Amino acid sequence: MAMNNCDRCGMQVSSETTICPNCSSVLPLIDWPRLILRGCESKELDYKEAMDWNEMDTRHKYDIIKDVLAFANTKGGWIIIGVSQRNNLFSWDGVTEEQAASFDDTRFNVFLNKCVEPPIACHIYKPEVRGNLYVVIEVPQFSESIHICQIEVEGVLRQAGIYCRDANNQSTPILHPDDMRSIMNRCVRLAVNKNLRDEQ
Repeated sequence: MAMNNCDRCGMQVSSETTICPNCSSVLPLIDWPRLILRGCESKELDYKEAMDWNEMDTRHKYDIIKDVLAFANTKGGWIIIGVSQRNNLFSWDGVTEEQAASFDDTRFNVFLNKCVEPPIACHIYKPEVRGNLYVVIEVPQFSESIHICQIEVEGVLRQAGIYCRDANNQSTPILHPDDMRSIMNRCVRLAVNKNLRDEQ
């Protein structure tokens, strides 16, 4: 059975549960099979092969941070861990219980937010689909201000860099004026929508 963590109290509950039995928070309903088995990457979805956060080298972790930055500055999205690619074909292998246990919301976000500004609050889910366990990182879209990289990692991250998902579904620094214009337009739209909500 797929399990989620309650955003408010952290209790593990069934993904089919709509109310947390511990704190009575309303829980999101996510169609995990439809999301995980989509079969193509996009500006909102990226597949990663199985991995253990505790055993990953730091450079590999920074690669994931780059993806998080790019998703957050685009439309938000999902990083699904447990799907490999061979000869341009995806294989839904899943992760082991030990690999899944190595991913923790708090530790992941602490590492992430040493690298970005303003902070990003990702949520980590561990659903089971067709007998396989996956780790899914939900990345929220920026709410008011775009997220900027705060560290320099040669070949991976640029300090003061702004990342987004490009037309080829890659996480790249913004270099083209059209990409910068697009992200600034989203900033304006989000600010206008927030102001309208605040006035209601």
